[in-house]
Amino acid sequence: MHKTTITIKGANFPNLLDELKKTNLKLNNIKKLSSCELELTVKAKHKPKIIAILNDKCYTIISQKDSQQKQFLKPLRNISIIVGIIFGFLLNVFATFFIWNIKLVGDESLKQEIFSSLKNCGIKKGTLKHNLSFAKIKKAIYEGSNNISLVSSSIKGTTLFISYTKRTPPILEFCENENIIAKNDGMIASIIATSGTPMVKLGDYVKKGQVLVSSVQKEDGTQEKARGQVFAYVWKSATVQYPLNTILWARTNNFCTNHKVMFQNSVLFETNNSCSFEKSEIETRTTYLTNKVLPIKIVYTTEFELSAIETTQNFDENKEKVISEARMLCWEQIDGDERILEEKTEINFVSNIYFVTHYIKIKEQIS
Repeated sequence: MHKTTITIKGANFPNLLDELKKTNLKLNNIKKLSSCELELTVKAKHKPKIIAILNDKCYTIISQKDSQQKQFLKPLRNISIIVGIIFGFLLNVFATFFIWNIKLVGDESLKQEIFSSLKNCGIKKGTLKHNLSFAKIKKAIYEGSNNISLVSSSIKGTTLFISYTKRTPPILEFCENENIIAKNDGMIASIIATSGTPMVKLGDYVKKGQVLVSSVQKEDGTQEKARGQVFAYVWKSATVQYPLNTILWARTNNFCTNHKVMFQNSVLFETNNSCSFEKSEIETRTTYLTNKVLPIKIVYTTEFELSAIETTQNFDENKEKVISEARMLCWEQIDGDERILEEKTEINFVSNIYFVTHYIKIKEQIS
């Protein structure tokens, strides 16, 4: 039996379905894909009539897919085949609980080091997904190599994906100035002063603009510039707001349509119906009246009115997505050469808005 699955775009689907049912056409597998997309299946012989109704109602046909329903003429009589199918199905389901492939995305020269690090912490093909810890994976890789930074892990199906960046040793530049000033806030990790007087010590928390190493006055009255390097532990952060109350724009039943008849790039005829919607969106549909040798076409432009709808979002359902967005914004502040020492996420709720802040601790030169 030949059938056609049609995907359409538009609005006011209940009225459309009522109109189609009046024609006594049998509709199957009606699915609402989104607020403005609908999918339905009809017999192939009824397709022209359905398409004619849709065009008359100004619905946009996104796709048409023809299929043939297979009919099994002979029942399965061999018990061993049935048992084999059931066993194979159960085996496939059981296999999805394990990792059967490990894919590394990064510098080829470091892959052997990473595989060795994973093996040392008991992660290999055939490992139960339940026993995997992304934090444990990251720690094992960092401890197994000093040449890797920005490690991230994810699981898709039965494959463990590990992305990493090769760490390039930073070029240590000695700062030379009247005074060495802190470029960022942070906790002092190391100080090298070849000239000048250190004004801070290890473990001190300094603020941006604070003097780290001061110049020295010589016996002849001149100032000897401060010269050195100062490293500090610095926290980078990024915040994403997630309001519980938000506004969505949805189509109303009001719209206006214009069309123009074109020959190649020349307009032969067009309508000019005025639309006075405060908020709207536009869809364009093209129909060819002739073949490619003499291309005459009609371009339909439909403007749909939109109205604001206040809605409530569920934070728990989107929590991981919001945290991931904050983490990516935080990572963008870090050079690929920096080693991530620690990460944490804080979630605060103020005035009906969730504030998700991700923090990353690194060691960087602040002089």
